[in-house]
Amino acid sequence: MFLRHPLNQSIEEWKGLSVWVVGGSSGIGLSVAMNLLKKGANVTLTARTSRPMEDLARKFPSQTLVSPADVREKNQVEHCIRNMYEKWKTVDVLIYLAASYSPILASEFDNEVNKEILDVNLTGFLNTASVLVPKFCKSTSGRIVIVSSVAGYRGLPNSLMYGATKAALINLAETMYLDLRPFGISVHLVTPGFVKTRLTNKNSFAMPMIINPDKAAENIVKGMEQGRFEIHFPKIFTIIMKTIAILPYRMYFYIIDFIVKTRV
Repeated sequence: MFLRHPLNQSIEEWKGLSVWVVGGSSGIGLSVAMNLLKKGANVTLTARTSRPMEDLARKFPSQTLVSPADVREKNQVEHCIRNMYEKWKTVDVLIYLAASYSPILASEFDNEVNKEILDVNLTGFLNTASVLVPKFCKSTSGRIVIVSSVAGYRGLPNSLMYGATKAALINLAETMYLDLRPFGISVHLVTPGFVKTRLTNKNSFAMPMIINPDKAAENIVKGMEQGRFEIHFPKIFTIIMKTIAILPYRMYFYIIDFIVKTRV
């Protein structure tokens, strides 16, 4: 039955695959890289901070390429891609995890903060995809993993530009899946709930069902292996958020307002 078939090609073996982890210096990115290196993949790590990536590379010297870059600068992204093709001769998988976040209310509108979040979360992805997607199309192969968030489902308080960029990534993933499927390219959308990282450490409120980066990485890798389009976790929390997200505005605003007023 077609409803049971995975929307993407499954992955049975990671050994020898060239994976580009963008945002690989901490949190989920670093954990995903470690997970895939243990499975035998060749991993290129890209982020602005190179020290943690270099520490990981020393543990897997033959499988790791550290290529620091600011994803907001397209010329630096292009340099990374040249490095990867020179080292591995190919790129099989792009996992985009780079993100910026600052809790900010619309009443405290700060365009400098908004621009930073927009440039890293959205423009950075467009910079990587604009160079890599044509190569994938030409080779009729490749896999793109876009890490969004449940914050992209609907508007949330204190999430002004972050939520907007994550919503844009959800729409982009859906569109790219439809447009790139005829080229044999797999697209995965990752929408995590709360994961303990340097970004969520900025939150001053209680975060329900928060998980650690290693658990998040396990979910992402497993979802890719199974060929799932949307990879969301932890399931109980994300299903609750999905259910709330489909409600009419009056009910949605009432529930979110109630949660904000009662959470501790």
